[in-house]
Amino acid sequence: MKVYVDNLEKDIKDIKEQLIEECIKSTKKRIKGNYNYEVYSKYHDKLYYLFINSCKKFFKDIKPHDAPRKLWSYYTNKHFPGFSVWHNHQQSCDICGVLYLKTVKGCGIELRHKNDIIYFEPKNYDLLIFPGFLDHRPLISYIDTRISLQLELTCNI
Repeated sequence: MKVYVDNLEKDIKDIKEQLIEECIKSTKKRIKGNYNYEVYSKYHDKLYYLFINSCKKFFKDIKPHDAPRKLWSYYTNKHFPGFSVWHNHQQSCDICGVLYLKTVKGCGIELRHKNDIIYFEPKNYDLLIFPGFLDHRPLISYIDTRISLQLELTCNI
């Protein structure tokens, strides 16, 4: 199971709070019952630039396509308890990235390939990179706020 981590603290520490505000603001556009929603950020291009550069560290011959690139957020807390289901992104991307803005101990992500399941406990600023076909599920925080951003990339690997 190929999963990579790149910590982006030095690149986004100055904009982290603004990103969190954009995620919170975007919750108002969330469809009822859906806890993953699109985020409109003035840092969209910067985040994708960082994501692609991180991917290039781990996939040497990557050639990203110019497909539309969206940001999605997963946000849970006591007011938005969310739900967690196994899913993948194989229909929408080749490489998936999850950037953790606000983490909660014990509320990371499980990744599953065939019969193997691993648990990843992220730290703030971690960018988790994995294949779009990999099943995963975020673990919910019912008390503290947990915020992550999801990025997708289609490419020739």
